Amino acid sequence: MDEQTPTMRLPSHQVRKDQTRLLYNALTLMRTVTPSFESRPVGKTNWHRFLDYLSWLCDSKCGGRTVISIAVEWSGTTSRFWIASNGAHVDKHAAHLKSLLARLVGLQTASDQALEAATRDIFAMSITFNRLRVHDYTRKLRQYMECVEAGVCSDDDRVLIVGINEILETGSHQQRCITAYDLRHQDYFRRLSQNAEKDTSKRTWYWIRHYIGRLGSWFVASKFVVAVARRTPQLFEQFQVAPVRRIGKTATRILDEDMSLSEALLRTLPGYNNELVDLRIQTMQSTANDDLAARFMENYTDPYFVPKVHAETLMMEHFYFNQLHFFGNDRYIGCSKPSCYCCDLYLRNHPGNFEARPCHGNVWVKWCLPFEVDEEDMSKQIHAVKMQKRILINIIRDLESRLLSGTYEHVHLCDSTTALSRLSTSAQG
Repeated sequence: MDEQTPTMRLPSHQVRKDQTRLLYNALTLMRTVTPSFESRPVGKTNWHRFLDYLSWLCDSKCGGRTVISIAVEWSGTTSRFWIASNGAHVDKHAAHLKSLLARLVGLQTASDQALEAATRDIFAMSITFNRLRVHDYTRKLRQYMECVEAGVCSDDDRVLIVGINEILETGSHQQRCITAYDLRHQDYFRRLSQNAEKDTSKRTWYWIRHYIGRLGSWFVASKFVVAVARRTPQLFEQFQVAPVRRIGKTATRILDEDMSLSEALLRTLPGYNNELVDLRIQTMQSTANDDLAARFMENYTDPYFVPKVHAETLMMEHFYFNQLHFFGNDRYIGCSKPSCYCCDLYLRNHPGNFEARPCHGNVWVKWCLPFEVDEEDMSKQIHAVKMQKRILINIIRDLESRLLSGTYEHVHLCDSTTALSRLSTSAQG
């Protein structure tokens, strides 16, 4: 090569390594001072809701272990339903999705009775597939009900408790979920809504409403996907189901022996003002009634830390790099839960111009970019460095804003797609 010819400078693995170190410092700081931001709902079309509900029906485990993302590629005659998961294996979820789609075929001219039968079948298949979650939500609902039953309740509350206990006393999973769904149509649902909105301390009624919503969610989702399938028959005439390939080894954080809250602030914030930020930290600690420095180190040194690629970011990159054509030119990525703080930043900074998604605002330290640590594809390597830099800039901006405000807010946000809280608000009117 001629000495005068400039060589292309590629983003090295060391650049990503350095950025990753800074990213996890910033994320751990953010998790310490702002565990969650205010949720951001968005106006969703029926198609967006269809993808989210379909994802919800295919999400089989609690605790975000199998969050599902679904997006549809369209060739003009054939629809390909791509499915991705947070979990290690997506094959059984893909098989369940294929069974659901097969039941949605031919509903365009179906009678009301046939539509009801399709809804019942979709619901029954999904409850069987999600039986572990039904069991878990029932157990948690029972625990919260024991708390309110032990307290002093009004006559209205006693009527409400009797109605909710009907859910817990129902034997079969399917009937229990139907009973939970029917609760929103009962006269005493307003009382549940009022209790949930007023319960700002222990939030027991808030969680009771949440788990009732979760139990009823599969019937809501089943009804909706059947209704959309009736209006879009071309989607199911020729369909395929395909899993998105999982990422191999991802970049992980690098622990520094001399790390502390103050040291992390020094390394992360370029304009760090010791006195001002220390004052803000003290104010936050007073508000939170917690030792933020100790909490930072607890998050930073978590021995069970394993970075996790979130399903919707995996789906974004799959469609982006393969230049896949979305059904209806609608660039929406469906997901079984609203986006977390980092996934929301990733979507808003992505050149793929994807449609906005609802965001619950939770900050997860174990979040990571959907790229292998030793990615050899030059275009992916460049893209990964750019995306990581954009995410980092946004996190630092938000971190500075929160530190300068000196405010500490942490309200655990339910990340379901059941919309029961929104329904309860309208019921109060």
